[in-house]
Amino acid sequence: MVTKEKQINIRVSEKELLELEKRAKDKELKRSDYIRSLLFNDDTESITKGIQMYTVENLEKDKVYLKERLVETQKNFEGLLIEFKEVQKKANSLTQDLNLEKENNTQLMIELNTEKNKGFFARLFKK
Repeated sequence: MVTKEKQINIRVSEKELLELEKRAKDKELKRSDYIRSLLFNDDTESITKGIQMYTVENLEKDKVYLKERLVETQKNFEGLLIEFKEVQKKANSLTQDLNLEKENNTQLMIELNTEKNKGFFARLFKK
């Protein structure tokens, strides 16, 4: 028994026609076979493309990229840590200087208070 095929006409622009022919040629199909495969596809092609996206090669590329990003981030973090330690050293040094200055000022205040409590002639002759 011979099946009788029916014909369907579709109007497309020249650009669309060239695109259809190119895609059909890429898949090594005739134009009509390519269009038929698109119409009755059951979306298996998009699923196949999705699976191909996650091939081992792509995952390896992603792994390499993520490792590079990790190394870069670690270097940035280490640089920031070094800067923080330098700032912390400077802050500690300034704190020590301020504490020393405070001790000196306290000693001067004690000496001034003892001088102030002495009489006029005792200060004059420094007894």
